[in-house]
Amino acid sequence: DGGEGGFTQPMYGGYKPDQPDAARIELIAQRLAAVVRRADTSRPVTGALAGVVMSNQTAYPEAVDVVGYNYTESRYADDHKTYPKRVIYGSENRHDLPAWLAVRDNEHIFGQFLWTGIDYLGESGPWPARGSEAGLLNLAGDVKPIGRYRAALWAETPVCYVGTYPLARGQRRGNMVSAYAQPVWNYDEGQRVRVVCYTNGDNARLSLNGTPIGGEPRRDSATGILYWDIDYAPGTLKAETEGASASVVTTGRPYALRAAIVGEGEVLQVRVEVVDEEGRRVLLADNDIACMARGEDAQLLGMENGDIRDTTVATSHHRRAHQGTLIAYLRRARRGATVTFTSPMLKPATVEL
Repeated sequence: DGGEGGFTQPMYGGYKPDQPDAARIELIAQRLAAVVRRADTSRPVTGALAGVVMSNQTAYPEAVDVVGYNYTESRYADDHKTYPKRVIYGSENRHDLPAWLAVRDNEHIFGQFLWTGIDYLGESGPWPARGSEAGLLNLAGDVKPIGRYRAALWAETPVCYVGTYPLARGQRRGNMVSAYAQPVWNYDEGQRVRVVCYTNGDNARLSLNGTPIGGEPRRDSATGILYWDIDYAPGTLKAETEGASASVVTTGRPYALRAAIVGEGEVLQVRVEVVDEEGRRVLLADNDIACMARGEDAQLLGMENGDIRDTTVATSHHRRAHQGTLIAYLRRARRGATVTFTSPMLKPATVEL
């Protein structure tokens, strides 16, 4: 019910007399909070209200020191008036602009936690999804466009990200402005493309191969995103804002693999990228990449590409690139080892452990 009182949390199934009484939640909260306080007296105790309106009818909120609201941002202002001493924050929230504005525009709300920071196994969508892609990062640890969008909302330093996606054939304008636009600049000549800029700046300039293009950007009221609709031509597309800039470049076809150690420790992370002849990562590439570790105690533990719909066994010695990259996990070799990555018709890459 989005009417009077601003209650927007969905109801599931209504009252069920055979279910446990909701008042039990206050007893459970009191017992658990007491356990925490016995173990640690240095910090306040918090709990998340998964059903804010229902929980307010119990003593659950009073059992904790800091009260988390799962979604239900529409209750922030009213509950602050009703419970002026209650410390409230967002304990589970969406990625969208309204969820953030509820924090920014209410001084008594100190922050929020997003569901979720990184994609994870579980809560899968339809097959072949193997997990949830609700994260700001994918399973390979790459920041997704939605992560760049959120950074543009809350960062105090200048942020500029440029992404693109095609408009439907014959469509000169579109209603949807996406927070999931990839940094790709490979389309058909003359194809109509939407260019978006995630920024905390007031305005942005767009250029193609050094020449201004697109004119003044429009700003989408639902997302706050700046955007232009332009016809594609190859080259370097650059967005500039006050104090920051970002570019996307037309790439060639996959030509070679590039590999580098990006994480140290007992388990080494090796990032493998598909690049063109100029050494630029090809985001459209999905080449199958094989890993061969040579050395007395060298061991490949697994590979991850961040594609939530790739059901390849994680411990397999080969996997397809996703958006031109993947991560290989290798046990550190005590006597040294050589790891080679190969893909049909591409130049291989080798790293020394």
